Amino acid sequence: METVRSFLVCTLGSHICAFPLAIVKRVLRAAAVSPLPQAPQGVLGVVDVAGQRIPVFTLRQRLGLSARTLDPNDRFVVTRTTQCPLIFVMDTVVEVRDYEPERGIVPSPIVSKVKSCAGLEWMADGLIFVNNVDLFFSVEEQHLLLSALATA
Repeated sequence: METVRSFLVCTLGSHICAFPLAIVKRVLRAAAVSPLPQAPQGVLGVVDVAGQRIPVFTLRQRLGLSARTLDPNDRFVVTRTTQCPLIFVMDTVVEVRDYEPERGIVPSPIVSKVKSCAGLEWMADGLIFVNNVDLFFSVEEQHLLLSALATA
């Protein structure tokens, strides 16, 4: 039996998302995003965090939500990946919550509506786990992102 793990719980539109606390570096208030030409779909651009240019990614399209401009009240969830840090734009950060892993993963009607669900798991209570940020981009998209960051 697995132990209880802690997650950062956030909202995005009507969805409640949870990031494993172990991959969350920090949470920041949204800031101006600089364009990042040739970046993969979903990457809004980059921001400078303590001298490091970090890509800013939105889950809105993958969750079937309409695009919208950044709001100063949005939150940036800075995460660790194997390639580079990645910022996720969230509407709000709610809390840190403990979650028991044995609670089942269920099919979600949203899964058929989105282009790619790699890295996401839908739980029986409606919570969406952002369980593997390294799966959000295909190998080709990872190369595009790293190349765009190198030339920015």
